[in-house]
Amino acid sequence: MKRAIQLLLLCLVAGQLLAGYKPVQAAEGMAYREEREAVLRQARCQAPADEKLYTVWLEGAPLLGQIKTVNALPGEYILVALQFSAGTGYEWRLANDKLRFAEVICTEKLPFPDNSRSGGRMAAIFLLKVRWDAPTEEGINFILARPWENPDKVPPAAVAEVRCHYAPPSKGYTP
Repeated sequence: MKRAIQLLLLCLVAGQLLAGYKPVQAAEGMAYREEREAVLRQARCQAPADEKLYTVWLEGAPLLGQIKTVNALPGEYILVALQFSAGTGYEWRLANDKLRFAEVICTEKLPFPDNSRSGGRMAAIFLLKVRWDAPTEEGINFILARPWENPDKVPPAAVAEVRCHYAPPSKGYTP
């Protein structure tokens, strides 16, 4: 009897695999990716279609934060998207407005799809273009804070960083 049950379970699992069964985890990951893509489709901040674009999604964390690294060349674009909750008063902003590696082309805040409730998830979008005279490395820091609070007195709720690198072009390089 025990052997028959084992054989039956093996047949059920094999049948599902042959029928193209995908684990739920993969479907959830796909829905999460589709959600992010839907946010970016509604964005006005877009790099020109013929330009190289690196997209970085970050979710800040208290104290240490989240760090992503991007290797980009001068003239290329970096789109940074950061999630936050709308009803809290907190917003993502650059920790330092004087960037040396890239210039800010545009910023905007967008709701996630099917976000009909007040205080739902939002994404702060920052489109950056790597400068031609950029240093070879810079950390671009973002903070999640309330705009009316003094950053010297109230620490940010979360931080995130994009570490940007590029190898300078060799002599004779023309863009």
